[in-house]
Amino acid sequence: MLNKKRYIIKIISIAIIVVFSLSISLQSMASSVDDIKKSIQKNADAQKDIKNNTADVNQDLKTAAQEIEVEWKKYNDLQVIIQQYDETIKRYEEELLKAEKLYDEKQEILKKRLRYIYEQQGIPYLNTILHSQSIPDMLDNAHMLSLMVKDTRELTDEVKALKEDIAYKKTVVTGEKKQITLKANDKEIGIAKIKEANLSLETKISINEQTADKLQAEEDRLSAELAIEMVKLQSKSQSYNGGRMKWPVPASTRISSRFGDRVGRSAPHQGLDIAAPTGTTIVAASGGKVINSSARGAYGNLVIIDHGSGIATYYAHCSKLLVKVGDKVTAGSVIAKVGNTGHSTGPHCHFEVRENGHEVNPLNYLNK
Repeated sequence: MLNKKRYIIKIISIAIIVVFSLSISLQSMASSVDDIKKSIQKNADAQKDIKNNTADVNQDLKTAAQEIEVEWKKYNDLQVIIQQYDETIKRYEEELLKAEKLYDEKQEILKKRLRYIYEQQGIPYLNTILHSQSIPDMLDNAHMLSLMVKDTRELTDEVKALKEDIAYKKTVVTGEKKQITLKANDKEIGIAKIKEANLSLETKISINEQTADKLQAEEDRLSAELAIEMVKLQSKSQSYNGGRMKWPVPASTRISSRFGDRVGRSAPHQGLDIAAPTGTTIVAASGGKVINSSARGAYGNLVIIDHGSGIATYYAHCSKLLVKVGDKVTAGSVIAKVGNTGHSTGPHCHFEVRENGHEVNPLNYLNK
């Protein structure tokens, strides 16, 4: 009888030790999951900051490109004006050459006439007067000679004035061209400075891209680590009841992105994106136990349901979470609302099915 009591006490002691150890193990596992979730959220916040900074830099680049376009137009307009000034200056130079030639010709004619009249001791002038038929005729001839000299001088003065006017206009236009050229040079320098600033912005984007790649790699590592922890939390005794799963978004069957490889993306898509307006109801695809209901990095607000036999479903980017960890749900139970949280380009439900932590094509399970 004594031995029997000792045996029972021993069994109870072992059971207490096992339960206590299991409790410590579960607490440790829960703590590990919380730590990973915190790291994922911290990573997601860092990625969000990088994304916002990159968006700001891209906006700065866009603004700079617009400024360059405006400045180039102004620069080109100034170049057109400079070209017009060059053509005007060229025309004035040609006119000035003609005026100078004409002035020289008139000067030469004047010299010849003066020489003819005055340098020959006045004989031609006297002959013209002495051979006059009458006093009036003599006066007319003298007046005619005076007019000839006067006309030549006036014409010479007129050509000289024209030459001076053209030279003045050329000086004015040359000065204006110089001012426009200085403005054009300033525009060119300004464009160069904007381009130089652009190089700095492009360097920032390059650094941001490298940082984003590192953060993404870290997120992938943390996600894989959390997936392992989620598998550990899944029930070993519960069995998946099999059969087809319910469509997780009853109000929408529009698939915006399918499972597997995607064009232009290096990583394959791990689930199925079902597009729907924000606030649309999301239901459990099958019965099971909620093992996650919280924000989780790129997934945004995420519900994970353990269906037993290593099968789990993920419902990501939710706007509202309507269940908590530990809740038991049945197929069709309302668990969340469609949203646009985490890394998302529009409201939708990202739905995954995992077998022992590995993503599989959800369409193999769904009854659409």
